[in-house]
Amino acid sequence: MGTRTPRGTATTFGEEFGERLKAKREERGFTLEELADKAGMHSGRLSEYESGRHTPQLEKAAKLAEVLEVALDELVGLKAPEVREDVRNPRLRASVRALEASGHSRYIEAAGLAVEGFVALARHDEFEAVRPRRRK
Repeated sequence: MGTRTPRGTATTFGEEFGERLKAKREERGFTLEELADKAGMHSGRLSEYESGRHTPQLEKAAKLAEVLEVALDELVGLKAPEVREDVRNPRLRASVRALEASGHSRYIEAAGLAVEGFVALARHDEFEAVRPRRRK
């Protein structure tokens, strides 16, 4: 169930926990419903955690940390966030991990080249969007 956090002028532990939880959820690209489903809880309860109205029991907080792939210490604010260089999009992250696990170095190399190509295209599109147009 969790505990109810008191309302006052100072930021409570529950509110700080909720802010970190929401930031990690968004960083990982999960909707509220997706995270709730993966963690085995109701989205309404998860919303209450994110708003700081309630704080989860230890088991639920640990499950959320596991699903979000973050240390529980970080989620509850006992240590600074780790700098992650992981892919934020869950679908892309899962595909990259599966490809790496396959051990097929040729495919991994080809995927790296393809991603570099898409990055170049995205940068070109950004450049074209801000480049002044010449008159003919």
